Amino acid sequence: MSDDSNKNKQYVCLDFGGANCTYIETNEDHLDEEEDLNAWFAENGISEDDAVGWATKSLTVIFDGDLDDPEKFKSIRAIGIYGPNAVEVGDGIPSISGFAVYLEVEADSGLSEEELEDIFHLVIPVIEINNARVAFTEFNDYSVLLEAPSDGVRPVNVIWP
Repeated sequence: MSDDSNKNKQYVCLDFGGANCTYIETNEDHLDEEEDLNAWFAENGISEDDAVGWATKSLTVIFDGDLDDPEKFKSIRAIGIYGPNAVEVGDGIPSISGFAVYLEVEADSGLSEEELEDIFHLVIPVIEINNARVAFTEFNDYSVLLEAPSDGVRPVNVIWP
């Protein structure tokens, strides 16, 4: 029986200014070239006009990476997604911007914002649709905020480890 009384729980917001799509996995293919990524969006009828609504209801995360200091973390649970506010498709690499991932993080002691930035190595924002996983792994303009989810955040439940 473990003693959970020593664990500290923190609410963390991973705030993403933007992220580029770096691959799409389907049952048949692994696409990672800009031309192929844009072609997949076109073939599936996803244009910029309807992409924000599509992404807002389908965006989630997977934990698929390595923490620099995994021993500092007891558990990480994605509990909410906000956004995205914009999706760009067709001109350049597909991208999403203006979104955030809310987490509940447990550790033996409170973690600093710098230590919590380690989670960016672990989290991959994805959209799963039509038996495909659209992954956004190249981030720009991102930060860690110590805040709990508020109104407008869509609940999710993804647990690490």
